[in-house]
Amino acid sequence: MSQENFKAIIEEAERYKDADYTECIMRLIGSNILEALNSVPKENIQNVDFIYLMKSAVSFTRAATYKKNIEYKTEDINKIGVEQVRSMLFTALASDHPELYKELKQILNDKFNSQKSLFKGALIII
Repeated sequence: MSQENFKAIIEEAERYKDADYTECIMRLIGSNILEALNSVPKENIQNVDFIYLMKSAVSFTRAATYKKNIEYKTEDINKIGVEQVRSMLFTALASDHPELYKELKQILNDKFNSQKSLFKGALIII
């Protein structure tokens, strides 16, 4: 059974290239919950504990939200770190190697101007 679950997770990951394994596991859990509900005969539907199902759904949603929140915070921290390194690099170049700084600035500006259509509205700030 565990091998089948692992195989299903791998298949989900292959289907959704941008998804990580946590998202794949959550997709499978959600799918299994829906399948379980669909398989309950109409005469037994009254025996289903919907309060438990709602609590499980809320927990499931909280887990997904928590994961997205962590991803967002991590991405934000990464962007801040990259910007700080970039700023330090260009500050050091400008003060210690002004000719190299001017050359790099010219290269980046030329590259930006040649690809303006790809970067509509984007700015390269040095």
